[in-house]
Amino acid sequence: MTDHTDLRVIKTLDAIHSTLETMICEMDYQSISVTELCEHARINKKTFYRYYTSLDELQAEFRSEMASAYIELTKEFRFPRDIPKVSKVFFEFLEYKPVYSHITCAPSYGLKQKRLTDIVPDDHWKDSPALANLPASEQSLVIAYVRSMGAAIYRQWVTDGRKVPIERAIEITAILQSQGLSAMLS
Repeated sequence: MTDHTDLRVIKTLDAIHSTLETMICEMDYQSISVTELCEHARINKKTFYRYYTSLDELQAEFRSEMASAYIELTKEFRFPRDIPKVSKVFFEFLEYKPVYSHITCAPSYGLKQKRLTDIVPDDHWKDSPALANLPASEQSLVIAYVRSMGAAIYRQWVTDGRKVPIERAIEITAILQSQGLSAMLS
């Protein structure tokens, strides 16, 4: 077990994490190697392997931290009532750090990780009376629609060069999600 309060350990882990973030923004996941990460972080491979068994383990930890931060921001939201809030937080969260946007939009990272939208706990849905009226098999389809719609619009907005102001992109996302749900849940 490593003492994560030791300043040397903290600096080493920070170097590994910040280097991974930089590399994610600059290259496809398949192009990242432990050797190259260690060179950029200015550590040796033995140091890397003291903390991680593989690059996949490091990326999984990074995704978990990202997911936890997002869940913390949205944990009080309930669906479909809070879809406008969710759209706003989703866009702003992904724009907060370039690495978050890159992981969400770059095809090579989509294959390697669960989408951010897939990690929101189903608890967000538990107090939706409208959703509760649907059979469980239909509930899962509605949840899949909402989860994928926001991410699809965000990726298209990024692909288009963010030409639409973020506030308008958030508004469009919320309208499409809410009105699509209104038709299904009424």
